Amino acid sequence: MEKRIKNFCDFVNEGQFSLKSPDTDGDKFAKILSFNRNVKEEPKGSNRGQMVSAYLASTGLGGGYPWCMAFVYYIFNELSKQLGQTNPLPKTAGVMNHWNTAPKDVKITIQQAKADPNLVRPGQIFIMSRPGKGLGHTGIVIGVDPQKRTFTTIEGNTNDQQSGEGDRVGVNVRRLDSNTLIGFLDYFRGTRTKEFEMDLIRGAKAVSGSLGPIPTTPLPGSTEMPSSSVVGSDFDNAVRGKTLTQSLFSGLSKILGSKELSLSPSEMQSVLSKLQ
Repeated sequence: MEKRIKNFCDFVNEGQFSLKSPDTDGDKFAKILSFNRNVKEEPKGSNRGQMVSAYLASTGLGGGYPWCMAFVYYIFNELSKQLGQTNPLPKTAGVMNHWNTAPKDVKITIQQAKADPNLVRPGQIFIMSRPGKGLGHTGIVIGVDPQKRTFTTIEGNTNDQQSGEGDRVGVNVRRLDSNTLIGFLDYFRGTRTKEFEMDLIRGAKAVSGSLGPIPTTPLPGSTEMPSSSVVGSDFDNAVRGKTLTQSLFSGLSKILGSKELSLSPSEMQSVLSKLQ
């Protein structure tokens, strides 16, 4: 009988997702997050509710348990179905159990992240500790601002106080220098691309609600994305291949009621330098 032989890349990335269509996979991820954005416990404080119970059930538990890790597992499980792949996450509702059993090649320790904030990327899972033996909290990173050393997340079982024992799905901004952070898990580490991140961030803008634009930085080697926060229509223009400078001049032409300004990138930079 013929044996199936895995290619080397599939073998190396066995504990990760394989992004075979990075230009659409990020959008799929963002839509799953958006669909789950407004989930709340029913009743409040019960660790129960239709979707909360579905999160817990995905890890093999009934209702009534803390569900932040179950939320993360459910989200990635839904993504795995859409990608037609096996979910690489350990099937557990325990935050620390997940961290301890996750493949080594997807782990980014907090020491590594603090030394190089650019290691923190959209789509990663953050892991933090909570008061109490073996307790933790987790969520999914949807934006990063390395200069401010902060990252934006979507989390289950949280609240306005950013608790790890809240009552709803929420979007929070957390500090990289927090002494409770343990590290990050990147199940896209071997195959993530600029297109994947940009689609995820664009979708995350809708998820973030009142928090406004989601900051990010480009992957190493990228020259098409702005080096600072991507905001408003500038993001959509960047997706279509325009630079931030070109987008700025395009916006100015619309404000002035004129046609598209026909300036080369070098001419644009020259004008900008004179305006500074």
